[in-house]
Amino acid sequence: GDSFARGNGIPDYHDVCPQVLRRKLGAEWEVANLSFGGWDTTDELAALEAYPVRPNTVVLEYYVNYIDHAGRVRQPDWIQPTSQLPALLKPLVDHSYLANKIFWSIFRIRLKSRETVAGDQVLSYYDRPEMWAAHTAELQAFVDDVKTLKARLIVLIIPNLFAVEQSASATSHVAAFMAANNVEVIDLPPILINRAPKTMVVHQMNGHANEALNREM
Repeated sequence: GDSFARGNGIPDYHDVCPQVLRRKLGAEWEVANLSFGGWDTTDELAALEAYPVRPNTVVLEYYVNYIDHAGRVRQPDWIQPTSQLPALLKPLVDHSYLANKIFWSIFRIRLKSRETVAGDQVLSYYDRPEMWAAHTAELQAFVDDVKTLKARLIVLIIPNLFAVEQSASATSHVAAFMAANNVEVIDLPPILINRAPKTMVVHQMNGHANEALNREM
């Protein structure tokens, strides 16, 4: 997963969804959390392929902006959702849990208006055939890799928690694609669509899932 699976904004790591799952499953299960802020499907596939242990179950946390990778590759006027880090800081943010958490929690506050524009751009990709085709190729690569591992795949689809209804029209494409591949899907947008954002997010400047939603997921 990305920063949602990483637990962005959650003070106690034990309240993050993978750790909650670990406790619920019991001692006979080992739960590994392969996640990092800013990852998308291509990054998650690389992490899964590099992981030294062969899993019997893979849970892919899918966030609505994952199609953005297709946009970066194919759209000349692509809008960067967050500003680029200075070269000297990038290794620290990429390899330090604390630095990564500070970046995604605090630095992005300054970029809120830019991210709104970028978010609208990302949602539009789901209705553009060339972008959707490129993204389905990324999704198919992940599905095929899990099949090669002979593992069970479960996809948890997470919307923009400040704009669940708008996200739902986009993520429904992903839910349908996964269902067509006989993949188990937990599609959160229909479940969350009537909830107030403040009951789901860390705070008004951080749209990641709060402790209550992490427990539910």
